[in-house]
Amino acid sequence: MGEPFSRPMRTTHASPRTVIEYGVSSSYLHTIASASVSAALYHFLIDLYAIPVDVLVAPPSMCVQYALSFVIVFVSQLFFAFRVFEVSSGSHPVSLSVVSLSFVSFVFGMTSAGQMFQQRQLDSFALPAMKAIAATHLSFAVLADVLILLTLCYWLRPQHYPYMRIPKRFIDRVNVLIVNRGLSFTLVQVAYLCAFVAVPSHQYWVMFQMIGSKLYVNSVFQLLNCRESENGRGVQEEEYYQPPGTTKTPAFGAPLPATSRQTYQG
Repeated sequence: MGEPFSRPMRTTHASPRTVIEYGVSSSYLHTIASASVSAALYHFLIDLYAIPVDVLVAPPSMCVQYALSFVIVFVSQLFFAFRVFEVSSGSHPVSLSVVSLSFVSFVFGMTSAGQMFQQRQLDSFALPAMKAIAATHLSFAVLADVLILLTLCYWLRPQHYPYMRIPKRFIDRVNVLIVNRGLSFTLVQVAYLCAFVAVPSHQYWVMFQMIGSKLYVNSVFQLLNCRESENGRGVQEEEYYQPPGTTKTPAFGAPLPATSRQTYQG
């Protein structure tokens, strides 16, 4: 008999229909948010070019984009919460912690969006009530992102998945850390929080807010697109397969068959 398998890890897979529906809905939200960003930038840079910064008023397009960004971030964090549940062998405490933090952040974020619709002047975010709500939203979002990042980095290692594929090239490894593990949107959210808490009356935080939701969506799409296809479903990087020269071990059931892959070391 060939080399025995390591302890199999339990995984839960999303159905292809669920993935397609998520991708379509995220694409619609992302498109609307991008259009709102373009309209807001045109309003600030063209229509209000000569207006002092301290009296800038948020146009409706910016208010819509501000609210949509919370929806996009919430949905993306739910996707990564399910990803955490997958790689951690179905660990409910960790995944539920991510969901709880993300939900609290979403609630405070939508409350902040309602305040923006009522109080259009951007420097009003320096008011104690508006600053406290927005800062609370950002704090919980950062906590959720950090928990996602640490959990994925801890579990997605050869110690837990002996046959997981590890890219050979340094640039590919950096790409996995930045995109697949969530480092990109985590850093942007931290910068967003620091800029807002430091100077809420100035608009330095706006650039982080506008690009943050895009990083979430693009990270999710990258995570979906980098999978390989196996029997009609996507195969994640950690899903172990039967190494060459081994035979099926009845105690563990049928492993994933080895398919054509790019060059990885594992």
